[in-house]
Amino acid sequence: MRPALAAFALVALWSASALGADPEKKCEHRVIANTTGYRNARIAVAQTQLHAPSLLADRQIFPYFVNVPGGDLNVTMAMDMGFVPNVARVPTLNETDGPGCEDLPTYSLRDYDIAVNNFALTVLFEWIGLFAGMVTTFGGTAGAPGERGLAGFITPFAFQRFIASPDATERVSERSGSRAKESTFFLGPAVALRYFSLRAAWAPTMLMVSTASPELHLSASATWSQDLETLSYLRAGLDQLPTPAGRTSAYVRQLTWQVSPRTFLDTGAPGDEVPKAARFMTVHAEQLDLLGLLDAGVAVSMTPGVALHQATAGVHTLRFHPIPLSQRAEALRARVGEAKESGGDPDLAGTDFRGRLWGGVAGVPAAPYYDSEAAVVPSAGADVGVSFHLGDKSRNSRVTQVLSLRWNEAETLAQIPFARNVWAVSMNIGLEM
Repeated sequence: MRPALAAFALVALWSASALGADPEKKCEHRVIANTTGYRNARIAVAQTQLHAPSLLADRQIFPYFVNVPGGDLNVTMAMDMGFVPNVARVPTLNETDGPGCEDLPTYSLRDYDIAVNNFALTVLFEWIGLFAGMVTTFGGTAGAPGERGLAGFITPFAFQRFIASPDATERVSERSGSRAKESTFFLGPAVALRYFSLRAAWAPTMLMVSTASPELHLSASATWSQDLETLSYLRAGLDQLPTPAGRTSAYVRQLTWQVSPRTFLDTGAPGDEVPKAARFMTVHAEQLDLLGLLDAGVAVSMTPGVALHQATAGVHTLRFHPIPLSQRAEALRARVGEAKESGGDPDLAGTDFRGRLWGGVAGVPAAPYYDSEAAVVPSAGADVGVSFHLGDKSRNSRVTQVLSLRWNEAETLAQIPFARNVWAVSMNIGLEM
């Protein structure tokens, strides 16, 4: 796990390097409630908290969770630690006579940053097992940007507080500029047969269900709110179907956008009117591993209006996208055989440098409830990391670490549609065995 530790250290150093870079941010301040910036900041925390587990599971758990013939124990794990600065601009009142406030105006706009730390795991014994995980979302305006980033990375899994149920005191605390944090866990059974798999997980804030047919490359995932009245997340379609051009995916996805109620100024408690959530449905088509090196994808939003959501193209190293565990052992044996024939080191046959560059555009429709206009913005990103197989006794086991930097990524904007010119840095660690 040394590469993972080294990458994590780089992220921590990056965050720490910005400590004190903007001393005026340490000025004591009060966030002004009942403003667009305040409501959007709270929605950014709540919405990423709700969607992050489903997105991570669909990206790194479900596609590879199948029963490997002859295998007694299979484990698939993914951990993603991400920091997204400036998701909203929050109006504040500054304590002009306090330390660090002397040169600031009484009123100012401050960046609101969030850190999303997500973990998902399946453990399968023969055909039955467990699906579990947790997510912690951290947000705030206090401190310098690097300080907020570092705090998000070093407090990813706060086990002392799984369930987020803010009371009036905590809302006032958020208005006063202190950090806000929400955490939850999910847990449930999993079944994986040769031609069919099913997973379900309960959380204090949601219910997750997923089913798939690996042989047909079809899957569907859904997440409901705790009361089962709101479909918070849906994804269904074709997953990485092998074709002469590479691997093809085509699916429909829906994310529910929460709408923050107006709050009372004196307590920060919600008002009497509870607005309805809005649906954001998109249709996606993706072509991976074209010529083994290229990716392309396009997505169009259907609700709340028809518009371009994503158009990207990228280039990556060979074997950038991992294959399912059921195919891993055979592919690795072939690579080891090739290494022996060519005089190479068979112990390094399963080690891959992972690098990718991509670019394009991302778009979101207008969202009047966020005071947000429709936009199509440039989008780009880079990933760098390494994948390697564990020792001789576990030749189909694979560890992957990837550090990513993204600008206006469509997946980020889908969760935070009012964010503009938004950067995201994340460290992802995966284990498949």
